[in-house]
Amino acid sequence: MLTYDFENSVGFWVMTTAHEYQRAVNEELAPTGITYRQCQVLGFLALEGPLPQAELAERMQVEPATLVGILDRMERDGWIKRLQCKIDRRRKLIHPQRSAKPVWTKIVACVKRVRARATQEMKVSELATLKRSLGRVRKNLQHKTLSASRAGSVAQILAFTSTLLFTISAPLFAQSPKAPTPPASRVFVATTRIETLDEPKSFVGTVMPLRKSTVGSAAPGRVEEYLVNEGDFIKKGAPIAHLRRGIIGAEKRAAEAELEVRKAALAEMENSHQDEIDQAKAQLAVAEAHWHFQQSKAERAKQLLNTITKEALEEALSLEQQAAATRNNATSVVRLISGNAWEQRREQARAKVAVQQAEVERFSEQFDRHTMFAPFDGWVTAEFTEVGQWLMQGDKAAEIVELGSVDIEIAVLEDYISKLTPGVIGDVEVNALKGQRFVGTVAIMNPQADARARTFPVKVRVNNVVDDRGPLLKAGMFARVTLPVGEPKPLPLIPKDAISIGGLTPVVFVIDSTHGKSTVRPVPVTLGVAHGQWVSVGANELKAGDVVVVEGNERLRPGQEVRAEPIQISFP
Repeated sequence: MLTYDFENSVGFWVMTTAHEYQRAVNEELAPTGITYRQCQVLGFLALEGPLPQAELAERMQVEPATLVGILDRMERDGWIKRLQCKIDRRRKLIHPQRSAKPVWTKIVACVKRVRARATQEMKVSELATLKRSLGRVRKNLQHKTLSASRAGSVAQILAFTSTLLFTISAPLFAQSPKAPTPPASRVFVATTRIETLDEPKSFVGTVMPLRKSTVGSAAPGRVEEYLVNEGDFIKKGAPIAHLRRGIIGAEKRAAEAELEVRKAALAEMENSHQDEIDQAKAQLAVAEAHWHFQQSKAERAKQLLNTITKEALEEALSLEQQAAATRNNATSVVRLISGNAWEQRREQARAKVAVQQAEVERFSEQFDRHTMFAPFDGWVTAEFTEVGQWLMQGDKAAEIVELGSVDIEIAVLEDYISKLTPGVIGDVEVNALKGQRFVGTVAIMNPQADARARTFPVKVRVNNVVDDRGPLLKAGMFARVTLPVGEPKPLPLIPKDAISIGGLTPVVFVIDSTHGKSTVRPVPVTLGVAHGQWVSVGANELKAGDVVVVEGNERLRPGQEVRAEPIQISFP
């Protein structure tokens, strides 16, 4: 039969001791209304500072879906807050808040009492040896790669147990008498209700990206830089690859320089126009004064015709004609500068600027064609080229998929398609994520059925969860979608927070009351379709009036005595 030397197994003693320590902390925390998981959350935040949700779940050894409910309640009560990471804006870190300080004070007091019980009749030297031994075991497990998951689990238990034993500030292991039997754990409960609903039906499907784009080259050329790798996240407009751009880049810079020259010439023409007009008018005034002077001299010469020589008269008349010509020229200059002719020259200058602007845009477009950009935020799923490879116009460079939201593609039988409309909400379960569930909405219904199967393609849209490790839902995953498309029938509904996920099947804890004593009984359930804060379960799994635990269910054990307090949850 099965044999093993448990007495000499370090793992056996560590695990069983950690279990008893957790049970004792649970019993101490019960009267305060603080759960052990909430204690763990604040404990790891106190020990390591702000943490991402995924890392916190890993340290606590719980499923991310279970931790979401715990964190939601703690954030609602103001104990924690999810804040965007300043370094990586895709990540959110969990920070403790000021209102958690009184809660932490209660936790510390409970842990002190448990610590005193756990270490009574132990000497200071024995405690120091225990601390060194636990630290050595933890260090050994952290550096061994023989069984990473198992070693990590034991190391996390050792880390948190050691934290409770040694690092919470208090007088060194003060002795105290054995604590009395703690009262029943306080939990919050709600009553199961029965509603007539369309019976949920399940459909299998595949997770598909919301969008997928095969990015190609818009111009022929040799790849000079390839900037992404498969699996990388890339923002919209970020470059994927560059072709050689030396010649086209030089032509673009020359066109931009010529554009600046033409803009400067136009600006000079427009800014100096009034000065040119004033200068031309001044020259006209000088020319007119000179003409009047020469005209008067010529008139006097004519009057003195008998007293002056013929040459002097001809000279006076010639100077008058020159002055008149100068005046006429100045008049023409003023008319050219201030009339339509200048407007025409300005429009010609503007047209030259516009032509050169178009030339710059043409070169810029050709320059950009030598770079491939991401069309939307997404992840690189395929590389089709490499540095040095020659690409022709239209050749593929990379494949990008958008996974911020995903579509679950399912095939719905023609018997049920009439019950569906866009906007219908359904439950989505992904087996690869250990039964983690999501809420989906019918987004697209293709009216063309498969002629052989008589099924209609339907896409159910789901908001994805993205953390520092990437998208939780990945393209190609198997999914099961539950939609309300069956015949109407009475179904039990329970609050979503009553569901405990993490085992083989979802479980709810039902309150059994006998002789004034309330105990809990786990009941496996089959989840149906969500209705607001409620969700339907199998028809015969619960009955009307069953009281289920809504808050505090993460620490319960079958048959455990509890103190139930009702809580109101709006429906639907």
